[in-house]
Amino acid sequence: MKKEMVGRLEEVGKSCGEIRDVLLDCSREVIGEDRDDGWPTAQALFNLSKDVDSMRRRLVALVEDRQIVVARIAESKDVDKSQFEEKHRLTTAEDRSKVGEKPQRLSPKRKADYPRYYVRGDAIVKRGLARDRRSEYEHVVPKADFEKILTQLKLLAPSGFTSEQLHSKLEIPAYRTYLVLSLLRKLELLEVPRRGNYCFRSPDAVSGANDIVWHRVCEKLTQEFSVGGNE
Repeated sequence: MKKEMVGRLEEVGKSCGEIRDVLLDCSREVIGEDRDDGWPTAQALFNLSKDVDSMRRRLVALVEDRQIVVARIAESKDVDKSQFEEKHRLTTAEDRSKVGEKPQRLSPKRKADYPRYYVRGDAIVKRGLARDRRSEYEHVVPKADFEKILTQLKLLAPSGFTSEQLHSKLEIPAYRTYLVLSLLRKLELLEVPRRGNYCFRSPDAVSGANDIVWHRVCEKLTQEFSVGGNE
């Protein structure tokens, strides 16, 4: 812990002591006013002063303990700074892989197998493939946002729409809008008759209440377990 940080923390400790004293004084003053509601307020102020003092004492103990540890390391003749840092570095590495062995590199994944969609509680999850083709990422759309998107889809669908037109009517992250559009295309509920424009494959593609459509989509995902392939 650097000296500058120790100094800043010590100042925080002093400030906590001052705040504690102010709260105690206010508590005493409220009691002296002899008001009907004085005691609950005084008690609340007193409790706050104890909380602040508890934080002050923990902070002081933290700083003092850290200084003792640093002093002991500096005074030790058996372990110098470089040995200490090397030991720490190796210990951290052991948590990830055995010392002396290179971490196993994941094999590239098939791009054609992504994205995948599945249900997790009250949310639909898209699992995509990162650019390195080894790691994955996830985007999540909660049921509430899915239903908001669905409501606007029903209003726009008769005349067709673009993703920008749809998202402009929503106050949610853009990736959730595009995720739902991609999923509905994958489930063959939406189609793109011309580039950038969407429409439903049939008038009853998302007929019924939003909750019913949600369960219908989730059921189809559950039956197929996952839907994969290029978007």
